[in-house]
Amino acid sequence: MKKVYTTTMINTGGRSGESHSPNHSFNVNIEKIGG
Repeated sequence: MKKVYTTTMINTGGRSGESHSPNHSFNVNIEKIGG
């Protein structure tokens, strides 16, 4: 499969925190599986 897109994300808080792009244009919350 050909790579279509590559980015860098910064994760804070480990498995229970958040990840964001360096310019904060994309953010996601991270949660542990099962809680």
